[in-house]
Amino acid sequence: MYTVPIYINLLSLAKGESMMVFYQKNLKKPLDEFGVVKAWIGGKWAILISKPELLTEVFKNEAVYSKAGFRKRVPWGYFAYLFGDNIIDAHGAKWKVMMSIMKTGIRDREADLPLIQAKSTRFINLLLEEQARAGRVDIDPFLRRWSIAVNGQHFLDTDFRTLDEPDAPMEIQMREVVRVRPHTLLTTFPYLEKHPWAWISRYGKPGFAVADEFERVLMESVRQRARVDGSNSVVDSLERALRDGRITDFQFRSNIKLVFLVSHENIQMFLNSAMWELGNNTEVQERLRTEVLTTRSAEPAQLDQMPYLLSTIYEVLRLYPPLFQMTNRVTLTPVRLGNAFDVPAGTWIGWNAHEVQTNERVWPNGMRFFPERWGTEVKDIERNFRKGQSQGTFIAFNAHARKCLGSGHATLVLKVILSTLVRNVRWEVDPGYSFKAPPVSVPLCEMSVLTTF
Repeated sequence: MYTVPIYINLLSLAKGESMMVFYQKNLKKPLDEFGVVKAWIGGKWAILISKPELLTEVFKNEAVYSKAGFRKRVPWGYFAYLFGDNIIDAHGAKWKVMMSIMKTGIRDREADLPLIQAKSTRFINLLLEEQARAGRVDIDPFLRRWSIAVNGQHFLDTDFRTLDEPDAPMEIQMREVVRVRPHTLLTTFPYLEKHPWAWISRYGKPGFAVADEFERVLMESVRQRARVDGSNSVVDSLERALRDGRITDFQFRSNIKLVFLVSHENIQMFLNSAMWELGNNTEVQERLRTEVLTTRSAEPAQLDQMPYLLSTIYEVLRLYPPLFQMTNRVTLTPVRLGNAFDVPAGTWIGWNAHEVQTNERVWPNGMRFFPERWGTEVKDIERNFRKGQSQGTFIAFNAHARKCLGSGHATLVLKVILSTLVRNVRWEVDPGYSFKAPPVSVPLCEMSVLTTF
């Protein structure tokens, strides 16, 4: 198995390279050639996979390739402290319990479409106000405020007032959480996080203190929410499970934080990428606008009959997966991967979603943004989406038993916001802006697009 020497990590750190640059220079070529690479990732030697059939083997065989997150890999670290004991990282009986509690509130809860539309309209008005004030818009802060407002209301029944107040409490907390994330040096060699000096951020505030304050403000906001009788929101389900003793208080708080962070950040990152791509590719933007304007209503039935809207969403997810790279599985027993690679127990397994979803053997002209590749009819587009998931060639929502529970809601929200945007405004990327790849592989993104409307 091809191994990337650890000194390559040290050289990359010395040059201040992002994860995307590290991938392009050191991982892309061997992953293209072999489909499997051994590399130093997140403080561990790990096997990184890009070959679809091997990914499918991993995703289907959780008894061997167990889900495992930061608490297992770096239990003393910032991300372990922030995300805690949650459903995404859980395995076995614990995961089944959390699934039974959270599945309905995440996967099955009906979205409040008028609310999403109203918040999306408010978001656009804020962008236009900023355009009038500054001449151009750094859209990321507005995207975060919109995404927190929409997803906080849906999943946590909580109005965080981020669209009404630019310095709403949870907006302030998210700025701090993003700012104090560990430097790439610490994510590459996380043992250094054990030293007190490592936890002083660039802004002089200890990372654990920021995580504590984030949790305090979030939990206080959730406790003070307006209660709805008979609600099937995930927060109500978690509260009932806590009262019944099915989960601990730590697991309750961990999952509230996880739902808040993952739900809003993944959609925020998607829309940042979509506005970047459509702001550069105005022909696609105009074609999408034409499709939307021929539909008078934005009801779900009409949104579901817009093939170009759906294919645009899937194409953004293909080319710009919110989780660029993940290493969150570990082998529980020795295994022969793909009947070719002997893998010891305790080996960390990961994948690079960008490599998988741009591989020329699977996706011809993979780096080209081309929504038409998905098909021209909704049924064909959905079939190609399901095929990609089942065969391990499209993993933006993961796949098989552990595929994202919130993917249906996310797709609906993205349909609403993209259709609302093209119905009301035209935009272009500021000529002086260059795309910024996220520096780390977890959400907590720092990526902005300067745009003119």
